[in-house]
Amino acid sequence: MADTPEEFNDLFEPVATEPVARPAQQVPTVPCPSCGTTNEATSRHCVSCGARVAQGPLPMAPQPLVRSTAGSRALIVTAAVIAVVAIIAFFYNAFVDDEPSTTTLDGANTSTTSTSSTTDTGPLPDTVQLAANRVVPSAQLSGFPADNLIDSDPTTMWQVGQEGAGATLTFFFPEPVALERIEFKNISDDAKFRQNFRVRGLRISPDDTTRPTVVELANTRDVQPVAIQTELTKTVRIEVTSTFPAEAVGDAQPFKELAIEDIQFFGTVASGG
Repeated sequence: MADTPEEFNDLFEPVATEPVARPAQQVPTVPCPSCGTTNEATSRHCVSCGARVAQGPLPMAPQPLVRSTAGSRALIVTAAVIAVVAIIAFFYNAFVDDEPSTTTLDGANTSTTSTSSTTDTGPLPDTVQLAANRVVPSAQLSGFPADNLIDSDPTTMWQVGQEGAGATLTFFFPEPVALERIEFKNISDDAKFRQNFRVRGLRISPDDTTRPTVVELANTRDVQPVAIQTELTKTVRIEVTSTFPAEAVGDAQPFKELAIEDIQFFGTVASGG
């Protein structure tokens, strides 16, 4: 009996084969040193107990940037200021070469040192003592006239009653002068100095300026210089605005009078006079 086509085809039907399984890749493992659970070698911590498995060093955070402290910043600022001051001083010394006159005071003794200065028109005049030829007071006591203030005699004085506040003195010069300072001298004798009122506040008004010089003297027997700058002065008005109170000395009672020994002027004779 002949085979049918179907039976013939069954003879050549391919045989089904099972797929070949690939061998599993071996992953290195390590046991947990704490609980013994097997973990992959790349694990840092145990999957069971969380203990550290990997023994390599842990990553470290980068070092923070070094910040300057308040002390270092202050040091930098100080150094910068010193450098700026040094530069300014250098340029000042390089371009400014004026040498002004200097006045040296030593207690009650006053000496004036003049330096040699020149201009385009020749040397400048030296500072000298200027003599007022007259003084007119608002009041004075008998035997203690205001002329005693310009006689350069330490044994004489000017006195005025009513404690002296508000009293005025007007000095006259024979020719215009350029004033640089006025020196005031209280009574030299300590007992008389303390028993009388002493000048404290002054208002000085030269006739060539509209702005008076207001000063306050110290309560001392030393010479007290007052700086003043004028150019063409012929009269100077000095007003006593306040005084230091008189004191009792031993059994002697204080006086009601203001007393002052000398007033001297220093400067130069004005060239425009």
